[in-house]
Amino acid sequence: MKSSGWPVSTSFMAGLVVLLASCAAPTPRSTAEDEQAIRDVASAWAAALSRSDLDGIFAQWADDGIELPPGPARVGKAAIRERFAQVLTGGTVAASISFDEVHVAGDWAWARGTFEGTWTPDDGSAQGRESNHNLWILQRSIDGSWRIARMMWHTNQPPAEAGN
Repeated sequence: MKSSGWPVSTSFMAGLVVLLASCAAPTPRSTAEDEQAIRDVASAWAAALSRSDLDGIFAQWADDGIELPPGPARVGKAAIRERFAQVLTGGTVAASISFDEVHVAGDWAWARGTFEGTWTPDDGSAQGRESNHNLWILQRSIDGSWRIARMMWHTNQPPAEAGN
């Protein structure tokens, strides 16, 4: 008895439909949702800094994060964490950050803004103020959350006059 081939063709077509459906692009997120999620990362980072919560600070960082302050770069969470631990020794920081712009391109984003902080030493000496410009590059994690991949900053203070 000769097979018509119909069952094979039907199975093949059904499999192809399932395969193509599974390859369809996921429903895209709105840029507004991503922008808000990135602003939420910044808020969580600043709140953790204000609480002197190193674990909370680093929950916002990618494992291969790099900080680019004035001076040498700090590569990886361990190096960045060491600096934050030093900053938080002997006092507290009241911190805030706001972004003037956030741009999303797929699983990467960048944000430009301003950091404001007040350092209060535990010994009661005079408070210090910090104001700086920030440029953050963020990457979407496998779980869909945004993490700080790179952070670059410099002071808003004008350069010191020569000879002063």
